Amino acid sequence: MRLVRNLWILTLILLFSLPVLAQENLVTDATLPQLYVTGDGQTRFRFPADWVAQGASENTAAYVATSEVALNLSFGDQAVSGEVNVLAGTVTLAYFNQQLGTTFDDATPEEVLQALAGAATAQSPEFPDLFGEIETINHNDLVIVQMRYGVEDGFSGVVWLRQVETGVYALTQLTTTEADLSAWEAIGQAIFLSIEYQAGLPVPALTQEASSQNDQITVSYPADWESSFESSDETTVVLANQSSALARTLGDEIQPGEVSIIIGGYSSAQMQEILGTDNEDILAGVGALLVEGAESFSGNDGWTMEEAVEVTFDDYPAIYVRTIGETFAASTWVFEREPGVFISMSLLTHPDEEADWLPTAIAIASQTSFTPAS
Repeated sequence: MRLVRNLWILTLILLFSLPVLAQENLVTDATLPQLYVTGDGQTRFRFPADWVAQGASENTAAYVATSEVALNLSFGDQAVSGEVNVLAGTVTLAYFNQQLGTTFDDATPEEVLQALAGAATAQSPEFPDLFGEIETINHNDLVIVQMRYGVEDGFSGVVWLRQVETGVYALTQLTTTEADLSAWEAIGQAIFLSIEYQAGLPVPALTQEASSQNDQITVSYPADWESSFESSDETTVVLANQSSALARTLGDEIQPGEVSIIIGGYSSAQMQEILGTDNEDILAGVGALLVEGAESFSGNDGWTMEEAVEVTFDDYPAIYVRTIGETFAASTWVFEREPGVFISMSLLTHPDEEADWLPTAIAIASQTSFTPAS
């Protein structure tokens, strides 16, 4: 069983005691320049430069670590001096109910941990002293549950948990050596506090297929949606949930309920041709081009054009750019599916509905197949 490979299994072997109140604040000033977006598009968090990342099996969290060595430690392995592994993301009460056989409609973090304690007592008699007391921490307006754990001369760590909305919890688990724990704890706290969650609409079944004009990409998309092409680009497919949305473009007044998505596929050579350079940092070049394009497209009245943001999206290096107006929200994501293969996804919605449609757009992009020209 993996130490930092599956939080949901690990939490089932925790032995918790009753919570006590700890009046303390978590440190928040650590530098976290990297951004991770989970595979469902609903959870994101920040982590330190030069760390590595790998998505968790539940698609709502990820592991980040100081090295590949730390990232791949298994449960029971001795932690490595100077290294740390952090699991961060969200988990739903529905998942807990499924795993524990409970029937919570809602639960405080303490109640969730107490439910886990019952399962832990039955499933982990070999680790009766692994975990310490649960502490309740008041940080600004947040109520956070914290618990420490460890095995002497093996590993030590901390788990933080808070409720982000009804039935959804932010969770971070940090594992390192006992000697290094105090040095890494502030980083773990900052990662935990950086977790953001925006629930989207349920992703519908992607039962239809469409290909680009050059047949290099094939996309799957929902029933009752429509597809079309951009005449200027043979490597893209335009998708929309209604006819009126198919022709929408940046700056148009997008009606509530309308969504359009443009999916594209490109090789490194195609990207370099678009960028007019042989620079190997293609994602950075794409980000600059997208920002430049948005700036030149508009009169900019009431528009907010954000800088390009480099992210790790579900284990893929990626970049995205957002442009927000009074009547629209537009974001373009480009991620490197594999070395030399890039998938782009542009989402156009009403400004209040971007988060609603992002999981569906990401699901479509994630399932897109691309075959570069030979």
